[in-house]
Amino acid sequence: MKITELVKIIKQIQKYQLWNEIKNVRKWIKGLTNKEIDNFIKLDVELTKPIIEYKYLLISLLNSDYYLQDMESLSKAKTDKIAYNLRLVAWDPISLYSGYHTTDMEQIAN
Repeated sequence: MKITELVKIIKQIQKYQLWNEIKNVRKWIKGLTNKEIDNFIKLDVELTKPIIEYKYLLISLLNSDYYLQDMESLSKAKTDKIAYNLRLVAWDPISLYSGYHTTDMEQIAN
């Protein structure tokens, strides 16, 4: 991992207030794959109520192909119920391997 990536990861942890979500930051960072690093660094969503409430998803779903889209949808959830349902679908391993994941997330969001 490059030092520039490390700095960006630390900034993301601060931005999204994730210090308490990660038990051992050094170990967590060392265990990140290139895809997870890339997803985490590219994350740029507003710190809304749903993101604060489900911020564990920001570090749990980094390996998902839909990570950036899902976090964007979650951050824009119009109600708590919509946010909750988006979280369920984003977290569901069956949905993540389904060809309908994006469609499901869009339908829930709207």
